[in-house]
Amino acid sequence: MSEFFKIGDNGEIVRKVQFILKDLGYNLTIDGNFEPSTEVAVKEFQHKQKIKVDGLVGPKTMELLLLSGGYHPAEAYVNSFNFFSETNYSIWVNLDTHRVNIFNGNNQNWFLINSYIASIPANPTIKGLFKVGEKSKKFKENRNSYFKWITYFFENLSFNSTFNKKKADDQLNQLKFEWSIRLSEENAKYIYDNIPKGSTILFN
Repeated sequence: MSEFFKIGDNGEIVRKVQFILKDLGYNLTIDGNFEPSTEVAVKEFQHKQKIKVDGLVGPKTMELLLLSGGYHPAEAYVNSFNFFSETNYSIWVNLDTHRVNIFNGNNQNWFLINSYIASIPANPTIKGLFKVGEKSKKFKENRNSYFKWITYFFENLSFNSTFNKKKADDQLNQLKFEWSIRLSEENAKYIYDNIPKGSTILFN
């Protein structure tokens, strides 16, 4: 998933790096070509950020550049490495913050369009890349509750919501479920209605 940019490289990503560095006050030309002046600026930026100084723009340097350029933290993260999707949508499930982040765009040009709090299974921890699969409007669990707006992504794992009179949506971040990413009904329905089959989902 990672990619490093160095002297001799060129293209729109290099131009983006140069634009941010220029805006931060570094002396270089914005032309999309990774030349010595760009490497010097990258090294100065790395030194200021107290990370490894090597003149290479890898995921860590890219993420810090994007953050310095005003990107939302979720956008800075998913645009700091190669993150491809078969559709114009992708999802990043942040296991640390229990947030489901939804993006529109394409590789290294993702824009955050929604971010939801969710209940995420504690064991086993789900990590890695998956794809949006089949969908179902409802699955009855018992006479008091049922799953709604189910979007599967791996075997019986899914995004969904539950109707249960004893549990409110504002408790979602405190609840643990065995096999699903639990969202409010409104947010689960958004994924069901708008995120097409084949869209990439990253869990980490």
